[in-house]
Amino acid sequence: MIPKTGRALDHIAFFAPDQAALEAWHKRLKGKVNQSENAILGGMVKAFFFSNPNGIVIEFMAEIGAGLMLPLLNDPDPLY
Repeated sequence: MIPKTGRALDHIAFFAPDQAALEAWHKRLKGKVNQSENAILGGMVKAFFFSNPNGIVIEFMAEIGAGLMLPLLNDPDPLY
């Protein structure tokens, strides 16, 4: 399935361990990239976005509350 952008790779996401780490990344990148403001997505995560020099969208996000279940790379029984 091709994403809405029409590209095979829609974006790359990084999951921060907590909101403090997310804010630290937001501040660290300020002035270095044209980033979005923090937004709450689906009531479950806070995130911000920017594009790298090749136009690939990068997302940094952190969980707002408990309940978000993402597969872990070291999961012995992944969902995918």
